[in-house]
Amino acid sequence: MAAEAAHAAGGLGLEHAVALLATAVIAAPLFRRLGLGSVLGYLAAGVLIGPFGLALFTDPMTILHVAEFGVVMFLFIIGLEMRPAKLWALRKEIFGLGAAQVIACIVLLTGVGMAFGIPWAPAAVGASGFVLSSTAVIMKMLDDAGDTATTAGQRAISILLFEDLMIVPLLAGVAVIAGLTVGVAENAPPLWQSIAIALAAVTVVFVAGRYVMNPLFGILARSGAREVMTAAALLVVLGAALLMDLGGLSMAMGAFLAGVLLSDSVFRHQLEADVEPFRGILLALFFISVGMTLDLAVVFGEWRIVAGGVAAFMIVKALGIYGVARLFKADHREAIHRAALFAQGGEFAFVLYAAALSSGVMDARISAIMTAIVIISMALTPLVVLALNRFDKKPEESHDGVEDAHDLNGRVLIIGFGRFAQVASQPLLARGVDISIIEIDVEMIRAAADFGFKVYYGDGTRLDVLHASGAHTAEAILVCVDKPDAADRIVSLCKAEFPHAKLFVRAFDRGHVHRLIQAGVDYQIREVFESALSFSGAVMRELEFDDFTIADTIEEVRERDAARIELELAGGLDAGRALMRNNASTPSPTPSPSRAMRAARSTKRPPRRLTMMRRAPPDARIPWRTLSCGLCWMHMPLYPMRSYDMTLSFRFIETNGIAVRAALQGEGPLIVMVHGFPESWYSWRHQLAPLAAAGFTACAIDVRGYAGSARPHAIEAYAMEAIAADVAGVVEALSPDAPAVLIGHDWGAPIVYSTSIMHPSRVRAVAGLSVPYSGQSPAPLNHVFKALFADQGKFFYMNYFQEEGVAEAALEADIPATIRKMYFGASGEGFGWSTQDKKHGDALLDGMPDPDPLPAWLSAADIAYYAEEFAKSGFRGPLNRYRNFERDWAHMNGIADRIIRQPSLFIAGERDLVLQMFGGAEASIARMRENCSDFRGAHLIPGVGHWTQQEAPDAATGHLIDWLATL
Repeated sequence: MAAEAAHAAGGLGLEHAVALLATAVIAAPLFRRLGLGSVLGYLAAGVLIGPFGLALFTDPMTILHVAEFGVVMFLFIIGLEMRPAKLWALRKEIFGLGAAQVIACIVLLTGVGMAFGIPWAPAAVGASGFVLSSTAVIMKMLDDAGDTATTAGQRAISILLFEDLMIVPLLAGVAVIAGLTVGVAENAPPLWQSIAIALAAVTVVFVAGRYVMNPLFGILARSGAREVMTAAALLVVLGAALLMDLGGLSMAMGAFLAGVLLSDSVFRHQLEADVEPFRGILLALFFISVGMTLDLAVVFGEWRIVAGGVAAFMIVKALGIYGVARLFKADHREAIHRAALFAQGGEFAFVLYAAALSSGVMDARISAIMTAIVIISMALTPLVVLALNRFDKKPEESHDGVEDAHDLNGRVLIIGFGRFAQVASQPLLARGVDISIIEIDVEMIRAAADFGFKVYYGDGTRLDVLHASGAHTAEAILVCVDKPDAADRIVSLCKAEFPHAKLFVRAFDRGHVHRLIQAGVDYQIREVFESALSFSGAVMRELEFDDFTIADTIEEVRERDAARIELELAGGLDAGRALMRNNASTPSPTPSPSRAMRAARSTKRPPRRLTMMRRAPPDARIPWRTLSCGLCWMHMPLYPMRSYDMTLSFRFIETNGIAVRAALQGEGPLIVMVHGFPESWYSWRHQLAPLAAAGFTACAIDVRGYAGSARPHAIEAYAMEAIAADVAGVVEALSPDAPAVLIGHDWGAPIVYSTSIMHPSRVRAVAGLSVPYSGQSPAPLNHVFKALFADQGKFFYMNYFQEEGVAEAALEADIPATIRKMYFGASGEGFGWSTQDKKHGDALLDGMPDPDPLPAWLSAADIAYYAEEFAKSGFRGPLNRYRNFERDWAHMNGIADRIIRQPSLFIAGERDLVLQMFGGAEASIARMRENCSDFRGAHLIPGVGHWTQQEAPDAATGHLIDWLATL
């Protein structure tokens, strides 16, 4: 009844929704299977069910207006990926390349229209509409091809952004042309008013996105209402689109701007997840509705003009785009692909032609013809690009600087050197096994060379390459390629030609395992099997299962999996399903009696105490104990250090998805020391041996981003949540059965404080040097410091560090001088130096004294070591800590108990400038007492500045050892 009523009223009923969904579900997979792309499938489906096809819909414009929100949401998601710094980096492409392409093509296509006998005014409007390519079509095709993030893709996006910006001036141009040819309407608003309204709309969106959205989402996130977050995400997108629409701008432009402003938000991934389902279905609906609007009567009635117009407009526009691309230094291949991609008209042409029709610049016939030309060009674009890809093969990659495999003779041959092989090679290299490595990815070979690997170019699926790589003499061949078909081919060749070699193969999935076993390989392993078991073991440990139960359970899973494989080999993939556990029923067979008895034992980890070991005398020698976790380790002598005669060992510990370098010394309960900025493990060089002699395993790590550890590029990789997880992972690797004492200096202090709160079961006690624990601030610290300093025109180093790339360039210009100045400026000797006279916009090192001579506690060798470390790592990773205040603040807000419950200690120098940031020494210690429930004391060291454990190593170490004795 409701459907009939809706249909009678000219609206849409349930049957229309079913028809739209059915055509989308059928058309997209069908056309993708044919290699034609989903966009063309949706357009064809729209023609079929539209008013000029099966006539299931009579008013496609109604659907089109709703479906335009698919483009809006698509642009919002693109905006989330385009951070302001990235957008600023593209300014030349947007306003240079984009403007040149649009202007050149308008001029050329206006000439084409006039050549068809169309007067100059409608020809210019028709050309302008056709020049603005379809954002939806191009973005969808870039997305499908995986080219959005490439350099060419970024240029294409820049052009599309400029074309969206051209909406206002082109609409204004229609009004001007109408005034010249038809006359101005009496009620038309003046041009300055339209521009003012547009600027006001942009300002409102900017202010709301910059200052309102993050606090609002923080409040909603704390409410715990998931559906409210989804509603808020839609509100942001549609609200920004509405404001821009009211301002006479593109709705898609408004959504894009909102996305850019929220791209640095801690809620970025949540927003993307909430909007993505709506974006996908509405974008499909948009293409279907565009197909519906194609007036087949006009196409057939004026077919000569339409066909000629499509050909002429697309060819001339493509030539113009190609010429501009070459003028802007694009190579031939990129230029011709851009021409093919942009050679169509776009959805904005419908708006422009409607405005021209209502103002009298275009008549109904020309408007209908131009609309048909635009729609057909949009439909032809996927075919044009498909044809181009078929005939324009990608040029062969340059092999400059890369050696082909020849006359290799390693004891082990590794084929493929991706993430899997890189890890697999480490134990072999640690034991001095001679390995040869071949790879077909040239960029991977070059990247591996930067890390000291000699990798040769070679396709392991070719027999001649295997011979050249030494497969005929290798004792073992490791097939580590990531494509199952290639692995199968290599296995077949090796089994036939090199039967003497042991064959170890990386498997992709269970089906691949079956093929490898049947092929007779010596060993195979699914690429994620053991890592997934380790992951599950870590979860069980966090749930307080004891280590025996964890090991026993994981071994049982291995056994059941092996039994499943045997059954599957005999009876197919479904044969072993009974051995797979699931969360719906209890599978059979049941565990063996012995396992059942072990499972009946207590699975809870008993409470543990950190016991003090007897201090060893100063001349004691404590042997190194080999630990089982990590990629590799090495021994190196410690720098001369008082009267201790011990060996310092370095380990690389794989944790939280990265490798962390750890300097270790001694045996006993674990102490992990975390440095600050700009430091490294080396800042604890004076504490390692004394703590080891006191009966501990002393461990000083390099925080992620520093030379010895992994250095992710993304800013968000340095959020406190990630770094605290690194520290907890180091404890898990080195002391799986007992929590550790954490000691942190400078940034290291907040890191160990946060670890004690986020991972309390891993932390026995916590000591902070220089920086006190003050609990959660009322707002993100970058907001606080901006209000206190930047907004007052004053310099503050944390504000200076916020802009990506600026501080890095200054600090890396002369790294030894940077280290000298920063260490002296914050030391007890440099206490008189001040930044109070510096203004916002100044550089950190401006006016900072360069000491000569160096302070007694800091040698030239120390400066050289730090400088060498930062020459390797640069300053980006360390500075990214300062760019995560909002993420850290939002994450800590989600933790109910932010009090440090473990025994705690605070040590600082009396001249430490950081204490002044917290209101002085007394206020700093009072904050520690307030926020630490088991606070066991504070020590202020006279005459010492910020570098506490380096300036006064004996005093700092003595306080630490005395505190450790109380635990």
